[in-house]
Amino acid sequence: MKTNKLKKELPKDLQLKASEILLEKINAIQTNSDHSDTLNFRNLELDSSEMASIMEIVTESNANRSIKSISFSYNQLLGDDGAITIINNLPNTVNEIGLVDCGICDCGGKIILKKIKNLTNLKMLCIEQNNFSDLIKQEFKTFSSKNPQILIVV
Repeated sequence: MKTNKLKKELPKDLQLKASEILLEKINAIQTNSDHSDTLNFRNLELDSSEMASIMEIVTESNANRSIKSISFSYNQLLGDDGAITIINNLPNTVNEIGLVDCGICDCGGKIILKKIKNLTNLKMLCIEQNNFSDLIKQEFKTFSSKNPQILIVV
């Protein structure tokens, strides 16, 4: 599928912002031409409104492969809403999540803490450089100490 055709098939909110890099990444997911188990959406200036579309594509495509690592790090506009959309739609196959410097606050942090308990394959969560209070940071550290099989960088 060519990038221009793919861009036309995306929802309007994503079409407006879709860079060539993002389109290539989404095309690779949809066509399964990239057999990698890692998806990297780092530093693409994505915001929360684009997450539903991207995560829908990731979820649909995961039926054909096992996604083990996914990163949305350095997308500072994601915020709580984008992070919540991501964490609510991650496949259980994921063992590494990158959400570094994504503008996530305590609300998103609490939901992430709740949801990671159900990701049985999770081995690493990198979530530093967000807008967490000391209380939420401590909750992540407490979770990590009770679950030493999961490395949490906060």
